[in-house]
Amino acid sequence: MQTLVKYMVDLADQQAKTPVIVSSRKVQLQPDFFIAMATAMLPVCRREIRFELLSEPISSLLFWHRRRNLCLLRHLNKLNAVGVHAGLVGMVSRPAGKERPLVIGIASKKSPPLPGWAEVVAVDLISSQQLGFHRAA
Repeated sequence: MQTLVKYMVDLADQQAKTPVIVSSRKVQLQPDFFIAMATAMLPVCRREIRFELLSEPISSLLFWHRRRNLCLLRHLNKLNAVGVHAGLVGMVSRPAGKERPLVIGIASKKSPPLPGWAEVVAVDLISSQQLGFHRAA
């Protein structure tokens, strides 16, 4: 988790990119994954973290997918008191300024195209028990 956290903070701070997590169909990231990421990220970035879930096109908004996103938002917003926020958006943002939050996008393969300031961080299985990530080409 620390390697992923450092990579995403570096993307935001050193490369002026908004990291966007996209998992493969084989991987369904649970709320606990994002809570652990936020918990590990807070001491590294030392500022507010905002998770932005990119909304799906209307035609692909299946009931279970919408329900999963709402569940994730509810879990992440429980961390609101410690500087972690979450919301559903149409496009991932790129905040600027000294007091800007660290924005982490969460998208699927069906999400709308990402803007130029966003960088896909693909999460996939590298073995039956281990997750890995890579910069998407």
